[in-house]
Amino acid sequence: MSGENRQTIGAGLQEGDCAFSSHCDYLHFRNLDSQRAVMRQIDNALDKIRIGCYGICEECLAEIGEKRLKILPFATHCRDCQELLEERA
Repeated sequence: MSGENRQTIGAGLQEGDCAFSSHCDYLHFRNLDSQRAVMRQIDNALDKIRIGCYGICEECLAEIGEKRLKILPFATHCRDCQELLEERA
């Protein structure tokens, strides 16, 4: 929403109300970004199913454990490689 339209909609609101509204907008957009990221991961997992490499770790090429895939069906790394990636970050 442009600043000009936001001012019209927010006319008459107290400063705290405007800050709260802006914060709610921020949280909403962060939530949308998170949902979009999960959807991309699911699409990638579906592509891997189509080409026959679903459940294979992208790092070490070992099979990703069944328990891990049940919990996180779009996992791209086995538990060990994921832990190493997280340590590096």
